Amino acid sequence: MKITTSDFANSCYYIGAGKDIEPLLRFSHLCDTFLCVNLYMECADIQAYLRRCLDGHPLLELLDEEVDRSFEERTHLELHRDYRRHLAGASFLKEGEREEYQRAFVPAHEQPQWMITLQLRRRDTGRRLKLFYFTAEGLAAYILLSHNGLHIPRLLVTVETKKLEVDNNLMLDLFMHVGSRPPLWVKGFQGHRMGLGAPYEPDSTGLRVLQPDAVYRTVAMDLAFHWEAEGEFVIRGNCDLDSKTERLCKVFATDEGAAAVLARPFPDFGRHRIVHGDVFDVAAREGKEGDWLVVTSRMLPPKSAARSKLRLVTWESLMEGRPGRLAGKTCMDESLQSLRMALEQAAQAGALPDRVFFIPLGLEDQGQILAEFLQDIKLARLCAVVRRGFDLSDLRCSAANPALSTNPIHARFQWQ
Repeated sequence: MKITTSDFANSCYYIGAGKDIEPLLRFSHLCDTFLCVNLYMECADIQAYLRRCLDGHPLLELLDEEVDRSFEERTHLELHRDYRRHLAGASFLKEGEREEYQRAFVPAHEQPQWMITLQLRRRDTGRRLKLFYFTAEGLAAYILLSHNGLHIPRLLVTVETKKLEVDNNLMLDLFMHVGSRPPLWVKGFQGHRMGLGAPYEPDSTGLRVLQPDAVYRTVAMDLAFHWEAEGEFVIRGNCDLDSKTERLCKVFATDEGAAAVLARPFPDFGRHRIVHGDVFDVAAREGKEGDWLVVTSRMLPPKSAARSKLRLVTWESLMEGRPGRLAGKTCMDESLQSLRMALEQAAQAGALPDRVFFIPLGLEDQGQILAEFLQDIKLARLCAVVRRGFDLSDLRCSAANPALSTNPIHARFQWQ
């Protein structure tokens, strides 16, 4: 199977993917193709990892698997006729970087190449997804697939590469060289922890990773739950590629990417709304006595909200005693069902609030489930508040003509 420029333009492009399926659980609302690029990984190891993750997965159904052990860029990638000139002209590497680059990747030329292709379906949303995992050097493959910048992926992912997201000048120099850049960049790092079972915390390096830069200046999404993968890359100077770890990640947007999304309003849900802002500000401005304010326990309200007449409710209290399908993560339907049950109980007790202000709790690509919920529920008036511009971005209407996007469930993510 060949990876086409259309695949690339609709993709999440993941450099140094390692053992990680998190993008399939986070970004299926932004793209339907996932390109995972890595060197120095054995085909059998990745194949076993994917089968282990997908076997009985509550959200991902494996439809088809194909393994090609004869992968080669010239035959498996849709190349520009001048691809050799594009690679030869990649002069964005500064003095010293080219030597470091060659030391890191030239030995990989002796390694066998392969590609794993998976056809998948999301059980919760029904979306069809394609995953291509192949051996290649990520920057060179980007130049080849983009036709030297003519095509761009929907989003770039670099997590714990030890280079690209820490000192991101190399990626920015590549984007400047090819004259284009993805609108979104997911950056993350492993961090450190004080002991077994302790949470992962950012160190000085990690704090730099989670900061905007001169090009990707907007935090597009915070990511609701820790990013989980396999591979403890720094343990007393050694590597353990089978240990499960948590990474801390954020999604950043370019100015033009952020502006394109913010120009598109959320659709009309009748009695219910989705708004962009701070949930405490919105609730304080619009709420009345007896209304509910639903947030996670991690979000401590400011004193003004704490003194308000609204009833402060936590998602944790609503979901107490209800086991989730995904360890460490809450699915959107699970949190919304808990909210529905709480409202039904309040109605039976004669204490139904007029309005509920809440931050949606679920995976980033489960906005479709929220839209279905808002179209169906007939209890209190609901106001879902999103903090970041790309939260629930697939539910936003067309900027050109919002009237054409009245059904949010079938809304298509668009940049223009």
